[in-house]
Amino acid sequence: MSQGLSAYRNVLRAANLAFKNDHFVLGQAKANIRKGFEDGRKLDPKDEDVKVRLEHINGVAYVLRTQVVQGQKHNPDEEKYQLNLHKDSEMGDNESIKSPPPMPTKGKKGKKVKCCSE
Repeated sequence: MSQGLSAYRNVLRAANLAFKNDHFVLGQAKANIRKGFEDGRKLDPKDEDVKVRLEHINGVAYVLRTQVVQGQKHNPDEEKYQLNLHKDSEMGDNESIKSPPPMPTKGKKGKKVKCCSE
């Protein structure tokens, strides 16, 4: 019971953080969370499905807290958005984009490949 309540509070806090300025989406998220927990209320606490559901909801809370960022358009004439970042937002270093792996060559190994200018 306490694990379920803890997971419920965890995901509600994450939804509040992720959708703070979007009241419609926040209301829909809370209703969806509530429905999911009401459906699980009938399950036996010793059932293995309960553990799986709790892991899932804690995973959802983690994703909401670290990966979901909302943005608002400042000026309707421009394609610029203000992102609502917070302290838990995960910031990547983009190393995989800065130094991508080498692209495979089309030629066979050991065979000289002609360039279009040759």
